[in-house]
Amino acid sequence: MEVVLPKDCCMYKGVLDDEDVRAMMRGSNMVKVRSQRWQKSRSLRLLEDGVTVWCESTKSSRKAKAQQTFSVTEVECVREGCQSEALRRLSGSVPENQCFTVVFRGARKSLDLLCPCEEEARHWVRGIRTLKERVANMTQKEKLDQYPLPPVALCCAVPGCQPSTQSKYSAGWAARIAMVTDSEHNTVTCTIPHPQHT
Repeated sequence: MEVVLPKDCCMYKGVLDDEDVRAMMRGSNMVKVRSQRWQKSRSLRLLEDGVTVWCESTKSSRKAKAQQTFSVTEVECVREGCQSEALRRLSGSVPENQCFTVVFRGARKSLDLLCPCEEEARHWVRGIRTLKERVANMTQKEKLDQYPLPPVALCCAVPGCQPSTQSKYSAGWAARIAMVTDSEHNTVTCTIPHPQHT
């Protein structure tokens, strides 16, 4: 299922005028850092929905594919410079103003990145913060209007329901469900028939 979001929806009001967000949508080539020895080139780009970031990966495992995207709503904070353990070890050998760390909520590992220039790093740090703030300021109705959930996604929002069809949809739906339900601690109620509920 492919969902096309209208460009005049609430999330896009003013966003496309933001230089940082436009830079994120153009994409950037960065270096993902785990240690001094483990450093891999990665391409990152903000997708058209305005909340999902795509991260290139050559791995084909299910876990790797699930982590190939992340939503700005999953981000706890963005730390500039070499503040993570991995980047601190590289301090002095890499330009600190070109590094930043994306810290996620929950158990997902942080993402340490080295940009080709300081300007690129600033675009991503400011851009993620801008998008997080914009989503946080959206009303519950605005979130549901902009990110309509398909029936299976609505069903999958119900605790204990894990239909096999869930895998057919991108991980982005889970992020959107979290975005709709988490910020105001509400829940999405399953109001449609599903085999596991009958």
